[in-house]
Amino acid sequence: MTEKEPEKRKTAAIPRPSAAKAPSPRSSGAHAAVPPSTGAQPTARRSTAAVKRPTEPQAAVKGPPPKAGLSLIEIGMLLAIVVSATVVLLPKLEDRKRQAVAAEILQDVDAVRRAMFTFYSDSGYFPRSVTGGGLPASIVRYLPQGYAPRKQAWTVGYESWSNRTRSLHVKTKQQIGVTITTDNAKLGSTAMDLYGNYPKYAVGSKYVFMIAGL
Repeated sequence: MTEKEPEKRKTAAIPRPSAAKAPSPRSSGAHAAVPPSTGAQPTARRSTAAVKRPTEPQAAVKGPPPKAGLSLIEIGMLLAIVVSATVVLLPKLEDRKRQAVAAEILQDVDAVRRAMFTFYSDSGYFPRSVTGGGLPASIVRYLPQGYAPRKQAWTVGYESWSNRTRSLHVKTKQQIGVTITTDNAKLGSTAMDLYGNYPKYAVGSKYVFMIAGL
């Protein structure tokens, strides 16, 4: 044996590492192994979502322009409604106003009645009627302060008369009444209606409210 032979054996005895073939995923059916993380930061992926941009407000859809005025038909209907309401409400308003004025007339009648009975309790008799109408001066101090017998729509008066038989001319009864003179027949009739069942009568434009019959 030569000296070179031991060297060849020595070199032949050390096997050379051979690269191991990785099993093919198709042949083995196993998934490929994921290599371990080496500590490096993963690269950021870009977001695939689309960035929403602020949308501008859409302009409102404009319809047809409003009408400038009413049509002839609408004006006619409106006038018809106004006329109908006036025809129905106006008489009622006039009646309410007439009743309010008639109530003021009866307040005047009551004021004169109180004055007459107060005068009678002090003197024992009723005063005579005034020629030409009006109130006797003797009862003025018994009337409310500032009382005025002449109003815009009527005038307050007083009448006193006695009934006598035609044959004997004997005094039988004295009649006392407060008169209201007005040219408004409806106002006079309304006042008489409000006077109730007390005696009263009308002669032309004069309405007499009886307050005593002795």
